[in-house]
Amino acid sequence: MKCLRCSKYFQRKASDIKRGRTKFCSRECSDSYKKESADRYAARVLRVGKKQCKYCDRTRKLDYFPKSKNSKTGYFSYCYECRRSINRNQDKKRFRKRLEYTRNRYLIRTYGISISDYEIMLREQGGGCAICGRQKDSHAKLAVDHDSMTGRVRGILCENCNLAIGQLAHDIERIRKAITYLERPVN
Repeated sequence: MKCLRCSKYFQRKASDIKRGRTKFCSRECSDSYKKESADRYAARVLRVGKKQCKYCDRTRKLDYFPKSKNSKTGYFSYCYECRRSINRNQDKKRFRKRLEYTRNRYLIRTYGISISDYEIMLREQGGGCAICGRQKDSHAKLAVDHDSMTGRVRGILCENCNLAIGQLAHDIERIRKAITYLERPVN
């Protein structure tokens, strides 16, 4: 084989060929070639005054690219629009990840269960409130119901059912009286 940089002929092992190491005779030639290619690209970009965005593949004037001290061209690889889009998507991912982490820490600290335990309980209840069966949506939040005396988790309830039980002080006798009251005929 002939080296792309120094034009010296060399032999390669079969394992190196499988890994794609066939263009250069040594690591030094490979690194030098990459550096020289980057320098040529930077000189051409600065001479022409245009650059191609790596994200959207549009060739634009250098005014459309943020400046960078670490780049050979002096400009980032992505145009302003694409950088905003990429940052927005990364921010959303970070926010979701942080929200999930915070929720998990809250559940562990307060009830001693993780998000995976919560999801399993919810699935076992049919995906909704253990009392009324209301499904979780944008308006209905599902809360963890626990026995305030022992701290043990009983199930997942919608806010209304959880508040109703809380207003009746988790007293079974009061709940029975409320049921009797509701079942009596209206005059």
